[in-house]
Amino acid sequence: MVDVHVPDTIYEVPVDIAFDYLNDYNSFKEFMFGVNHLEPISENTSGLGATFEGGMMLGPAHLKSTVKVIDWKQNELISMESIAGFDCTLQFSFAPLGESRSKVSSEVSYRLPGGIAGKLLGKTIQPFVAIATKHSVDNAAKHVPAYYARRRNSA
Repeated sequence: MVDVHVPDTIYEVPVDIAFDYLNDYNSFKEFMFGVNHLEPISENTSGLGATFEGGMMLGPAHLKSTVKVIDWKQNELISMESIAGFDCTLQFSFAPLGESRSKVSSEVSYRLPGGIAGKLLGKTIQPFVAIATKHSVDNAAKHVPAYYARRRNSA
């Protein structure tokens, strides 16, 4: 398994806002680099057991996966793992920093198939994983405060 730890991100928004944005599967296509398809295949679209089919482009590779939420705690944790397709996990951990700031820790892990095909895929996507991760963190850092502003303006 290849683990990619993303530096903690500090948002100038309350923890529930950061959680709500990252918990909404519709947000993924907005901030997650390369995601071109993410659709729910379970009745619930949030929380434990929510399941999605998705696809993303990492460089020249198109990766498909079915992911399921395996751990979920309101305003604290979202953890997903693949149950079919590209073998990956994604976890967001949330912590309040006072009333109007929050910290989000993110971790991504993936496992490549064995043999020559896995080695070739690894060499193909490895440079793009670092770029995609940084781009996704930067995108979320822009979109989370904008999401908060939209919510405040509509209240």
